[in-house]
Amino acid sequence: MPVDHPFWEAHYPPNGWGCKCRVRATTQAEYGRLQGSGRYSTEVPAAKYRQWVNKRTDEVERVAEGVHPAFKESLIESEIPCGTWKCRQNR
Repeated sequence: MPVDHPFWEAHYPPNGWGCKCRVRATTQAEYGRLQGSGRYSTEVPAAKYRQWVNKRTDEVERVAEGVHPAFKESLIESEIPCGTWKCRQNR
């Protein structure tokens, strides 16, 4: 799926402690071959969310299923100050 798809806002790895998930970019030609092979799904998975209660603050938050609450914000969207190893450039 495209790199700017909203799915990645909640599902970009890592998604939990010990997560070994990876994301790999492909060219348009490689994407076509993968799609045509039938071995890989190129459809966007349905986003499912659950409510999670923060025990320290009693706040109810929405967390994507399969994502540990500590990882609910991907590094792409987090407010890491620019100048560190990764930051959000387009605020």
